[in-house]
Amino acid sequence: MPPSESNARGPHAHNAGRPSDGRDSTRRRQGGTRGSEKRASDEHAQGSRQAGRGLGRTTGKNRADREGRGQHTQGQERRGNSREGRRRPQREHARPFKPFTPEQLAERAAAIPIIEFPDLPVSARRDEIARAIRDHQVVIVSGETGSGKTTQLPKICMQLGRGVSGMIGHTQPRRLAARSVADRIAHELGQTVGRESGQVVGYQVRFTDEVGPTTLVKLMTDGILLAEIQSDPMLRRYDTLIIDEAHERSLNIDFILGYVARLLPARPDLKVIITSATIDSDRFARHFGTWEGAPGSGRLIEPAPVIEVSGRTYPVEIRYRPLGPTTPSSYTSEASSKQADELIEIIETTDVTESGPMQLVLEDPDDELATLGYGMGEDIDVETAICHAVDELSAEGDGDILVFLPGERDIRDTEAALLDHLKGRGRRAGDDKGARPGDIEILPLYARLTAAEQHRVFEPHRLRRVVLATNVAETSLTVPGIRYVIDPGLARISRYSNKTKVQRLPIEPVSQASANQRAGRCGRVAEGVAIRLFSQADYVSRPRFTEPEILRTSLASVILQMASLGLGAVEDFPFLDAPDRRAVRDGVALLMEIGALAQDSGAEDATPASSQYRLTGIGRDLARLPIDPRLGRMLLEAERLGCASEVLVIVAALSIQDVRERPAEHQGAADASHARLADPHSDFITYLNLWRYLAVQARDLSGSAFRRLCRAEFFHYLRWREWRDVVGQLRQMARALGIGVGPVGEPSTGDVVEAAQFGGAQDAAVRAVLTYGQGPASVDADQVHRSLLVGLLSYLGSWDETKRDYEGARGTHFTIWPGSGVSGHPAWVMTAELVETSRLFARTVARIRPEWVEPAARGLLKRSYSEPFWSVAKGAAMVRERVTLYGLTLAADREVLLGRLGDLVIDEAMAASRSHAPRAGSLEALAAGLVSASKDPLSSGSFEPRHFEELAAAREGTTARELAREMFIRNALVDGQWRERHGFQRRNEALVEQAREVERRSRTHGLVADEQARFPFFDDLIPEHVTSAAAFNRWWKDERREHPDLLIYPASLLMPREATSGDGFPDRWQCGDLSLALSYEFAPGSPRDGVSMHIPIEVLERVSDKGTDWLVPGMREDLLTEAIRALPKGVRRLLAPAPDVAASVARWIEQAGDEPTLAVAASADNSAGPARTGTGAGGGKKTAQSDEPDPLSLDAAMGRLAAWGATSGKLSTRNSPKKNATKGSKKQTSASASAGDATSAGSRGAAAQPGTSPATALNPATSPASHAGAAASGATGADATSTNAPSTATAAAPTRRALTDGPVLDALAHAVRVLRGVDLSEADLAHARAHLPDHLRMTFVVTDASGKELGAGKDLAYLQRSLAHDANKAVRTAVRAALEEASEKQAHRNKRERGGKRSATTGANSTTSGTPSPTDTSTGSRGGENPSTPTSGMTATGNGPRDAAQASSPDPTFHADAITEMPTLPRSITQTSSAMTLRAFPALVPQGSAAAPAAGVRVMASAAEADREHRAGLARLLLTRLALATNRVTTRWTGREALMLAASPYADTAALVADAQLASALTLVDELSTPANVRDPEAFETLVAAARDAHEDRVYQILSHVVRALEASAEADAAVRSHPQASLEETTRDVARHGKTLLYEGFVSATPAFALPHLARYLRAGAVRIERAASSPGALGRDLEDMDRIHQAEADIAAARQALERRPYEARAAAALTQARWMAEELRVSVFAQTLGTPNKVSMKRLLGVLAGAR
Repeated sequence: MPPSESNARGPHAHNAGRPSDGRDSTRRRQGGTRGSEKRASDEHAQGSRQAGRGLGRTTGKNRADREGRGQHTQGQERRGNSREGRRRPQREHARPFKPFTPEQLAERAAAIPIIEFPDLPVSARRDEIARAIRDHQVVIVSGETGSGKTTQLPKICMQLGRGVSGMIGHTQPRRLAARSVADRIAHELGQTVGRESGQVVGYQVRFTDEVGPTTLVKLMTDGILLAEIQSDPMLRRYDTLIIDEAHERSLNIDFILGYVARLLPARPDLKVIITSATIDSDRFARHFGTWEGAPGSGRLIEPAPVIEVSGRTYPVEIRYRPLGPTTPSSYTSEASSKQADELIEIIETTDVTESGPMQLVLEDPDDELATLGYGMGEDIDVETAICHAVDELSAEGDGDILVFLPGERDIRDTEAALLDHLKGRGRRAGDDKGARPGDIEILPLYARLTAAEQHRVFEPHRLRRVVLATNVAETSLTVPGIRYVIDPGLARISRYSNKTKVQRLPIEPVSQASANQRAGRCGRVAEGVAIRLFSQADYVSRPRFTEPEILRTSLASVILQMASLGLGAVEDFPFLDAPDRRAVRDGVALLMEIGALAQDSGAEDATPASSQYRLTGIGRDLARLPIDPRLGRMLLEAERLGCASEVLVIVAALSIQDVRERPAEHQGAADASHARLADPHSDFITYLNLWRYLAVQARDLSGSAFRRLCRAEFFHYLRWREWRDVVGQLRQMARALGIGVGPVGEPSTGDVVEAAQFGGAQDAAVRAVLTYGQGPASVDADQVHRSLLVGLLSYLGSWDETKRDYEGARGTHFTIWPGSGVSGHPAWVMTAELVETSRLFARTVARIRPEWVEPAARGLLKRSYSEPFWSVAKGAAMVRERVTLYGLTLAADREVLLGRLGDLVIDEAMAASRSHAPRAGSLEALAAGLVSASKDPLSSGSFEPRHFEELAAAREGTTARELAREMFIRNALVDGQWRERHGFQRRNEALVEQAREVERRSRTHGLVADEQARFPFFDDLIPEHVTSAAAFNRWWKDERREHPDLLIYPASLLMPREATSGDGFPDRWQCGDLSLALSYEFAPGSPRDGVSMHIPIEVLERVSDKGTDWLVPGMREDLLTEAIRALPKGVRRLLAPAPDVAASVARWIEQAGDEPTLAVAASADNSAGPARTGTGAGGGKKTAQSDEPDPLSLDAAMGRLAAWGATSGKLSTRNSPKKNATKGSKKQTSASASAGDATSAGSRGAAAQPGTSPATALNPATSPASHAGAAASGATGADATSTNAPSTATAAAPTRRALTDGPVLDALAHAVRVLRGVDLSEADLAHARAHLPDHLRMTFVVTDASGKELGAGKDLAYLQRSLAHDANKAVRTAVRAALEEASEKQAHRNKRERGGKRSATTGANSTTSGTPSPTDTSTGSRGGENPSTPTSGMTATGNGPRDAAQASSPDPTFHADAITEMPTLPRSITQTSSAMTLRAFPALVPQGSAAAPAAGVRVMASAAEADREHRAGLARLLLTRLALATNRVTTRWTGREALMLAASPYADTAALVADAQLASALTLVDELSTPANVRDPEAFETLVAAARDAHEDRVYQILSHVVRALEASAEADAAVRSHPQASLEETTRDVARHGKTLLYEGFVSATPAFALPHLARYLRAGAVRIERAASSPGALGRDLEDMDRIHQAEADIAAARQALERRPYEARAAAALTQARWMAEELRVSVFAQTLGTPNKVSMKRLLGVLAGAR
C-alpha cells in the first residue's frame, strides 16, 4: 500500500496526486509543434530539477506534493544513444531566460483584460494594497480564509501594470491548488487557462506546462519556482512574486523566501507579496524589513508593511466535541464572555493534562487503527464521533460537510463507518442511481486520486455530500458547497529522525494555524459550523503555527542546490528560521556518503560546517538531475557498471507513486495479480518486470484493451503513463550528462507467442517477461543492485536471529514491509526507504552481498583492529579487522596483514602514563616490544610500570608496518614460527639447540642468548620493507646468492658467557649390553625436568633401574645436596651447610667409591685412630714414595681422614681399627678364595661398558654411568649372559660390593658417618627418599620404533608391567622383520649361486660351524648358516650339547598357530644393531581349549614369561598326542562316581573329562621333564613316550580327587540348608561363597597338582565349621572373629596379586603367591575345623611371611 499523504509538502514528499488533463496531453502529442515540445520540455526539466531536492527526504519515492506530470514524444524516446541526441537537450536545459522583445511586450500589454473585483474583503482594500505594492518591494498580506486574497491579489498587480515586462509568479503548495486557482482567476477575468495568444492566466506543474507568450499570471507550485532558479538565478522572467500559503513553511517556501531576501537588493524592480490567512506577520515583517547591519543581528530600521484583511463573507461557529469524557462537553464561539474569561483563566493557572496534546502512535499503515480515537480518549473512537457530528450538522440545514482525516486508510475506515451508520441513506461517490433527496453522498479527496476523481468534488451535484479529505483541502482549495467542517485535529507530520536518519510520518495534533485554516474552508456560501473533535483547552495549548519543515527534515537537497548555485554556507543563508545544526550536519553527511561533496582541504576550522566541503563532479551532475540525490547517484553509478537504462527505470519508479493498486475490497486479488511479476530476491527487479510487462501489453494491445487490462489486474493507468513520462524526461536529462541510456530490453511479440504455445495463453506475457529477465539479453541483476547500493548505504540491514528483525545503520532495527515480494529472511538486504510509524518498516527491499558494500562505501567505513597476533601459516603479523558502516558490522574478525596497514599509528594513545604493567602479548605490550608472554622475562612478574613508561616512550609513534616487521623478525626469524624452511634456519636451529643442550645439562638459566638478544642481529640485516614471509622470500632469493651465510648466528652471539663443560653429562646409559639414550631438560615444575632415559619398547623387559638413583656425575653434587636437605630436621642440622657437606661427600665418594664397602670402613677406622690419639699407625713402615700417592691406597685414605678430622673434629670412634682390620683380612681371604666364581657373580652385578675393564667400569670418574649397568631383569642364571671374560673376572680384586654399586642414599649414609660422625637410620633415609625432588630421580621414557612415546614415569617396574603386551608385540615384530630380511638376503645369494658345488660347500660349512664348544654356555654360537637361519645380526643362543643339534637344524618359524609338530626353538634370539642388542625368547604358547587343545609359537620379551608360556603350550601340544576318548574314561567310572561327577560345575561330561586330561598333561610335563628344556622334536618325543603310559591312570586319579571334592561339597551344602537360622547367616553365606571359589568350571586344570587332593578337606571343613558355630553363642562369636581374620588375609593376597600383575612377571613371586593362596585354605581348616588336621604347621604369621616374599 503506498504511503498516505503527508502534511509536509515539498519535492521529496510522496506525490499527493498528479492530475493530468488527458485532452491537453493528447492534443500536444498529436498536433503540437516541435518548438512547443522543446519549450515544454525545457520548462518541465527546469521545473522538475529541484522537485526531487527540496525536502531532501531520505525515502526514495515522492511524497504528497510531487510536482506535475509531463510527456515526451515517441521520437524523443527513440532518440537512443546518439551523441547529437545527448548534446542537444544539454543546451536547451542550460538556456538562460531571454528578455521579451518590444513586439512581445506590446503583445503582452495588449492582452491585459478588463479587470473587475467581486465583493470580497480584499477587494474593499485593494487601493491600500496597491499603494503598498507600488511603494514597497515586499508586502505582507494577512487575511482570514475566504477573504479573497488568493484570487484578487494577482488582479490588483495586473491593474498596477505588473506582469507585462515579467510574469506575475503565483506559487501554491500543491498542484491541485495551482490548477484550481488558475481556473478561478481566469474565470473571473472571463478567460480560460491556456497558452494560446491572448490568454493571460496559465499554470505549470511538474510535466504540465500551460504557459504561453501572453501569460501574465503564472500559477505554479513552489517546487517549479525553486527549479527555475538554476536556469534563471535572477528570476528575470518575473516582475512580481506572490508567495501564497506561506504559513505552511515547507522547505521549498523557506528556501524561496531566503533566496528572495538575498535577491531583492539586486532586483529592485521585483515585487514580492507574501500572503496567508494564518501567517506570523511580525516575523515575516522583520525578516523582509530594512536593517542596519546584518539582517537578523543588526538594527531594524523599518519592517516590511503588513496589511491585515479581517472579516469574512459569512461567520463560522466553532464547536468543540472532545472524545474524552473528562473534558468540557461543549464550547462554542458564541459562549458568553464570562465563560470564556473563566476558561482562559483556568487554562492560564492550571496544568491541563487530560485535554493536552498527546503524541499518537500509528501502527503499520496496512493494519487496522486503534479503535479508541487514536488514544485521545477512552469513550468513543474517531469514526463514531464523526458519525455523530454528521448527524448534528445534518440537522443544521442544507450544505456539504468537509471532514479532515490524516490519511487514505482513515478515509476508507470513516467511509465504511458512515455507510454503516447512515444505513440506506449513504451513497458512495458516483453512485446516485435511485438516490432519494435525503441521501448523502460520501466522496474521498486525497492527492493520489485520479484527476477525474478529484474534479468530481468540484462538479455540480444534487445530493448532500460528505467530503472525506486529507490536508490537501486545507489551504488554497475551495470546495464548492462546503458549509460545515469536522476537524479531528490530527494530521501526518513528516519528521526527520536525527537518530535513525529516516523520515518518520507520525500522526500529531495540528497547530492552531492549521485548525483555523480547516475551519476557514466553510462559511463561504453561507453561515458555517466547524466541529472540532477536541477540547478548547487542547486548542489553546497547541502551538500557534506549524513548525517549519526546515526544522524537521533532511537538508541534503538544499545543501546540494546551494553548493551548485554558489550560495555559500547553509548557516549563513537568510532562512526565516535557521535550520538545526544537526540537520545541516546530516545533510552534509548524506552528500558525503554519495560522493557529492568532498572535504575542502583549504577550509578553516572557523568556517561554517557546510562550507568546509566542495562540490565534486558527481555533485555537479547530481545537481542537474531533478530527482533525489540518492537516486541520481544510483543513475551515475549505473552508467559506470553498464546498466544505466535499467536503473533509470527503477529510479523513475522510486520517484512516483507505485503503479500497483490495492483496493481495500480487492486486496487479495490485487496481491495475487502483482505476485506473478514479483522477484523473490529483489523488489527493484520487480519494478523492471512490471515495466517490461506493461510495455509489452501496451505495445501489443489497443489503448482501450490496455486500460481494461490495467483495471482487471489492478494497475493504475495514469501512473503508468506518468512513469513512462518520467522515464522519458530522465533519459533526456541523462543524455545531457553524457549518460548512455536507451530503451530497456523487452520480450518480442514472438517471445510472447512462444510462451503462449508452451504454457497457454493465460499469463503468457508474464512468463515471457520473467524468462527474458533471466536470459542473457538482460542485464545482470547484481550489477543493477550494486548501482542502487551506492545511494542506499544508510539503508542496509543484516538479519538478527535473536531479535528476529534486521539490524540497520546507527543501531536501528527494522522489519520488511509485508507487501514486499522478497521471501524469507535474507542475511543482508538494502531498502529504498525506511518509514517509521510504531515500527520501522523497510519498503522496496533487495538481497545483497556484504562484499559489495565495502567498495561502494570507501571512506565511510570505520575499521577497528584487534591486538596483533602471529600467523604461522602466513608467516606474518595479523590483526582481526572489524569493518562497520554507520554501526552496522560488515566484517567481524577478518584477518588482515598488519603490514598492509602501512603508516597507521597503532600506539598513538599508548604514550600516556600508565599505572599498571601491560599484559604480555597485548597490543600495548607488542608496541612496547613485549612480544611473547611465555618467553619474555617481563611475564615473570619482574616488570614494573616504570619499565613500561620507558619502553612506551621509546616506541611512541610505532606504525603498523614497523610493528609488523618487528613481529616478523621475532616470531619467524628468531622463534622459527613459520612454514618456510631455509638453510640458514636449520643451521641456526642446530646451533641454538646445541647451546641450549649445554644449558640444560649444566642446569644454568640464561646461559644462551635469548630472543631479545638475538633480535638485533636480524634487525640490523633485514630491510625495512620486509614485514612478512612473502616479502622476505622475495628479498632473500636475491640476497643469498651473494651472502649465503649472512643470517647464520655467530658463536659469540649464542654463548655470550662461558659455558661449563658437559663431561659429567653423558649421552648414553650403559645397562648390561644395552646402550640407552639420555636427555636433559631444565624446566622446573615440568614432569621431565632432570634426566630422562629413553628405552625402546623392544628392550623394555631387559632394562633394570639399578644405579639410576645415582643419576649422572654432573648432577651428583646437586643430588647429595638435596638428599641432605630432605633428611629430617634433627639430622639435617648436623650436616649444615648442606652444599658444603655435599661437595665434600661427592669428593670423598669420587676418591673412595671403587673400594669395597667393608674395606672402606676399615681404612676409615684405621685412619681415625691416629687422628684421635695423635700417633700415626704404621708410621715406621712408611717409605718415601711419590708426592701424590695412589688415591686408592691405604695411605691416601688415612691422609684424607686425617684432613677431615683436622677440619671437623667429628670422626667416628665406634669402629675399632684393629677389629675392622681383622674383619677386613677375613673378608679379603674369603673374597680371594671365591675369585673363581666371579664370572657367575658378574652376571648378576654391574656390567662394564663394551671394551672396558671392570675396574674402569666401576670407577665413576672414568665411566660416569657404569654403576648403572645391570643384567636383564627377570632372567635366571642360565638366561643371563656375561660380557666379562674369565681373565677379566680374575683381575677384579675386590670380592665385595663396591660403594657405588649400592643405593646413593646408603653411600651418603656411609660417607657422613665416616666424615662427620653422623649416623643415618633407615627411617632417616626413607624420609629423604620420599622428599627428594623429582628432577633428581631418573625419568624413564618408553618409545616405539618410530619414536612415539608410549609411556613415561619414575617407576620402571610399573612401565614394564603396563607395557608388557606392547613389548612382546614389538619383539615379535622386530624378530620377524629380521628373519624376513635375512631370508631375503639368503634367497638372493642362492639365486646367484646355482650349482651343486655351492650346495656341497654350504653343507660342509653347516656341519663345521654348527658345533659349538661344549663349555661355551654364556655366548651362543652362530651355528650353521643355512637358507632358513638368520645371517645378519641374528644369534640363536642355547644351553649345552642340545644347542649343537639345534643350530644345525632348519630354522623354526617364530610365529605360528596350531602347530602339530614340535619345532626346534632356541632358548633366546639376539639381534645386534648399531643402536642396541635386541634379545627375544621363543616359546610355545597355549591355544584352543581343553576340549580342542592346540599350541602356537610366539616370541617373548622376558625369559621368565617365556618359560611360563612354554610350559602351558607344551602341555597343550602334549595333549594333542595323548588325548583319550571321553567314553574310554567314563567306562571306568562306578555308578557312584558317575552320579557325583554329573553334579560338577562343568557343562557336560565331555568338558569335565577334557579339563581332567589337561590337568594330567600339566602334571606329567612337570614330573617327567624340565619344561624350559624341551625345545626340539627329540626331547618332545621322549616326553611323549614317557607320558603315554601314565596319562590314563593319571586322569583317573585326578577324577577320583574330583569325586571326593564333590562329595565334600554336597556335605557342606547340606549343612548350609540344615541351619537356616538368622544368627548363622553370615557363616553359611561365607561357606557357600568359599565353595564356589574352589569348584567352578575349569577348576580341575586350574588347581595345582599338590592342592587338588586336599579340595575335599577344604570343602568338608565348611560343614564342620557350621556345626561348631551352631553349638553355642560363644563358638559363633569366635567363628565370626576368625572369619574377619581370614578375610583380611585373603584381601592381602588379592592386593598382592594385583600388585604382581602390575609388575613384570617374576617366577619366584608368582610361586610365593600361589603358596600363600593355598596356605590360606589350610589356615581355614586350622581355624574352623581343627579336627580335620593339616599336613603342615600353618599360622597367620607364616602366611604373611610367605606373602611378603611375593611382594
